[in-house]
Amino acid sequence: MRFSASIAFALAAVAVAHPGEDHHDELEQRRSFEASAERLSLRHCAETLKARGVIERNIKRRSVLIEEHRRKRGIKKRDLEDVLNTDHNKTDLGYTPNTSAEILFAGQNSCVLTPEVTLGPYYVSGESVRRDLKEDQEGVDLILDYQIIDVTTCEPVPELYLEIWHCNSTGVYGGVNNQGNGNFDDKANINKTFGRGIQPTNEDGVAQFETLFPGHYVGRTTHIHLLAHANATLYQNKTLGNDIYSSHIGQTYFDQDLIDEVEALAPYNTNTQVQTTNARDGILAQAANQDYDPVVEWTLLGDTVAEGVFGWLAYGVNMTATEKVTPAVFRYEDGGHTNPNFGGDGPGGPGGPPPRDANTPEDKLNRGFLDKLLNPSRPSSLNGTASIILSAPPYSFKPSSVGLCYIATIIGVFLGTFFSGQIGDKLVLYPTRRNKGIYEPEYRLWIYGVLVLVVPGALLLWGVGAAHQIHWSGLLIAMGILGAAIAAGRQIPLSYCINSYTELGSDAIVTIILIRNTMSFAIGYGVTPWVAGMGYRNAFLVAAFVAMAQFSLAFVFIKYGKQLRLKSTASYFKYLEQVKNDGLIHQFDQITKPIGEASSRTQFGK
Repeated sequence: MRFSASIAFALAAVAVAHPGEDHHDELEQRRSFEASAERLSLRHCAETLKARGVIERNIKRRSVLIEEHRRKRGIKKRDLEDVLNTDHNKTDLGYTPNTSAEILFAGQNSCVLTPEVTLGPYYVSGESVRRDLKEDQEGVDLILDYQIIDVTTCEPVPELYLEIWHCNSTGVYGGVNNQGNGNFDDKANINKTFGRGIQPTNEDGVAQFETLFPGHYVGRTTHIHLLAHANATLYQNKTLGNDIYSSHIGQTYFDQDLIDEVEALAPYNTNTQVQTTNARDGILAQAANQDYDPVVEWTLLGDTVAEGVFGWLAYGVNMTATEKVTPAVFRYEDGGHTNPNFGGDGPGGPGGPPPRDANTPEDKLNRGFLDKLLNPSRPSSLNGTASIILSAPPYSFKPSSVGLCYIATIIGVFLGTFFSGQIGDKLVLYPTRRNKGIYEPEYRLWIYGVLVLVVPGALLLWGVGAAHQIHWSGLLIAMGILGAAIAAGRQIPLSYCINSYTELGSDAIVTIILIRNTMSFAIGYGVTPWVAGMGYRNAFLVAAFVAMAQFSLAFVFIKYGKQLRLKSTASYFKYLEQVKNDGLIHQFDQITKPIGEASSRTQFGK
């Protein structure tokens, strides 16, 4: 029974989000930067930019660019009234059909790139300088026009290399092998480069990219990562190398209405990962305030989203602030190589556990979530999902707060031990008295009648509740119940084995541990990509049904357990004779009855 409970619990515990990202660290670093920054927007630069003709050139450049891509796609030119009568979420700006092109394209919607913000676990150094990032991926075309302005001088920053990276339409980053990032067994993914590229800024501080609208993954709204290199050198292989010393870091976001339209299209609508909206993304909430707006301004390239989107945004940088970057992966001529030192030391940093080479024995063992979950005394218990869910929006718990949440699991373990032990001893008295005082080991298995309902319910509360972002107290209740299930899942089957085959108690313990550790090693290979593909909601629904089915096996032993024990009498005593001859049992002479008969004559509770 312990084996059955273990598998059910392990199925629910595999991480499906991007576990490397520590959203709380990024929020803290953003707050720290804001507290020390002198300029948090480009508002003070408006007059300077206009006087120097930058705004006028922005209008011309963006107008030409959008028409160029419309012609490329065979889309007819749309007049201004046609564009403005389409909902582009400009209502709050008071745009009307009479709004001039100067106002439409001159808006200096802006955000500030900070040197301290976490890169996360998906930054790859050594990417190519290129404009088109689409490769063989599918999705909605996205043309981006970024402008970089020095916040101290209000001047455009030319000859600065701007790098972006983002996931594909189904929420997978190319270039990194990481738990939860698509199919973990797809080792070729570390050599993929889609959604990644670098462009130099021109004399107006502008860099342009042609890519695909990104999808989503658990815990984050749709976004694009952005890094501005300072004092970079372009090598002959069209890269900036892997020794990156300075940067400014930020993220680009999109209107929720636009995201929703894109997500309704294929292949975005095949993504089963739970979607986080803009309103629930803690990092976006911190980035968007009265000083800057990190959401791109945009317009359609055609009549529908499917025909493509053109977006533009200005970023302010402080060119005197630089920091060393620590990538998760280095890219060389022969492909990607995981950075063994990636772990969060410094501003480029942590984003949670670093990606590792999946072929190392350490990684294979660490991916055994069964072992982690079945040992509640270890701090890593439940980390497969708890640390991801509770540290991500809308909870955004600090690491210390996530640790305190395990108190619920510890309490559950004590309650589960008490329930399956002392309470279990009292519960078996009732059927024993009905059986004229004769105790059968199967009586203890009736406790599974409670677990067969409670454990699937806890799995649903934990997984589906997290998917729907319920109040954190509900998740702690689920943690407590699952902690109790861990204890009961150990104690009940072990007690059943010892009651049935008393002399083999130590053998039973060793066998159960062996099965547990073997499965913890094996399940990580199959379950991780399966759950990653299904998403939280569907994975935990399946896990709940699997748990119910496996706990229900107890009723088979309740009905037929005694018959099985009686049939095993001869082989059991033959085995005892053998181990006695080997010197492993010293009180064999006291055993005079087959186990089926001996247990039936044990009387108590009268």
